[in-house]
Amino acid sequence: LIYYFWMKFFIDQRRLLLVLSLFIILTIIYISFPVSNTFSNPVLSSNITIENKKLSFLEEGLSFLNQTGIHDFLLETEKNKCTIVFDIGIYDGQDTQYFIDNNYCVIGLDANEKNIEKVRTTYPKEIQNHKLFLIFAGIEEKKSTALFYRNNINPEWSSFDSDKSNCLDSNQSKKTFCDIVSVPVIPCESLLIILSQQSLFMKIDIEERHYVCLKALKNVPISKRPKFISWEMHEFYPKKPFPIFDTEMILLLRSLSYDKIKIAYQGISTANGGGGFASSQKMPDDIIDEITGETTWRTVGSLIEMGIANPRTVRNSWCDFYMSL
Repeated sequence: LIYYFWMKFFIDQRRLLLVLSLFIILTIIYISFPVSNTFSNPVLSSNITIENKKLSFLEEGLSFLNQTGIHDFLLETEKNKCTIVFDIGIYDGQDTQYFIDNNYCVIGLDANEKNIEKVRTTYPKEIQNHKLFLIFAGIEEKKSTALFYRNNINPEWSSFDSDKSNCLDSNQSKKTFCDIVSVPVIPCESLLIILSQQSLFMKIDIEERHYVCLKALKNVPISKRPKFISWEMHEFYPKKPFPIFDTEMILLLRSLSYDKIKIAYQGISTANGGGGFASSQKMPDDIIDEITGETTWRTVGSLIEMGIANPRTVRNSWCDFYMSL
């Protein structure tokens, strides 16, 4: 049989040269135009194509999370069918306590190590029972460490943004009540991609860095995006006056299938309890929208048509945005 095919196809030297030439051409094409880089990791349910410049940082973020022991927590939550909520910017843990009291499992993250230690000391039982998992890290876009401005008088102002933290004087020198420390940072999408289930809610309160998590949703498949997401208004970063940048973020999320929205003012509210300092200690469906005075979700289109008033001007307050898939 081999002899037959040899006589049939290759005895003619011209045919042999043609086959070899085609092989060489195909080899050159394959080397010159490689297939796109696709990131594959055992913790993912599917492969995700990401820009090369993002790929290594995402791998670093996943590696960092692997070293925290988060997989044991995730296995327990899956075993117990416990719905996951993210508290990004855990601060003193008040929101986390609310989530736990309502039978959710919480992944809490903060770039202020003092906040993490305080919450760890306050909720040891919840940590032991896999109701709470704490991560000391910040959220960034493309580097593994960043400078964090820790305000020790007003710790809620602590931020990667120096303006928000009020840690630098007019000469850009550090104020005495602040510390400037280097902290580990991870990409926000790593927190979502590492999950085997869809989280219910991601609350983001990381002082002018909320947009990092919002933009990261582009790199997360819709099956891994949280059903609800909230963030505090941007005032200082990235140097766009309110509400221009937040409007851009709202439209971005709308393009990612978050088509329902509410606004809750902080401080004293006129919306029958829609705001208030504890407004974030509710689940999104229970939040009362500042404009309508109801818990009903509005469409993004209706919000854009009406416009977004500046709560600082209206009532010297600030607001949180809530969006839903």
